[in-house]
Amino acid sequence: MATTDEEQVSFLVKVGTYILGILLGLGAKLVVVNKEKPLTIREFVYHSAIAFASAWIVWAVLAHYNHTDVANIAAVVVGRYGDIILVAAFKQMKRFMNDFDKMK
Repeated sequence: MATTDEEQVSFLVKVGTYILGILLGLGAKLVVVNKEKPLTIREFVYHSAIAFASAWIVWAVLAHYNHTDVANIAAVVVGRYGDIILVAAFKQMKRFMNDFDKMK
C-alpha cells in the first residue's frame, strides 16, 4: 500500500519534532549533570545513548497504541528522564519473565 507524499511529509515532520524535543530534554539533563560535576565526553555519550534508547522505546509504545500525535509532547520528558524510563521498562520485563517462569 503506497503512501501519499503528504502522509510521508507529515510523518517526517513528526519524527523531526520528536528528535528536536529529545535533544531539548537531553540538553536539560546535561545541564543538571554538568552542575554536579564537569561534563566529559564519556558522560555525554552515555546520557545521549540512554536518551535515544528510551526515546525508541517510547516511540514504539506510542506507535503501537496509535498515539504518535502525543509523541512530540513526550519527547522532552523522554530526553530528560530517559534513564528512569529504561529502568522501569527493565523492571517490568523482569517481572513478566518471573511470572512467566512461575506459570510452567
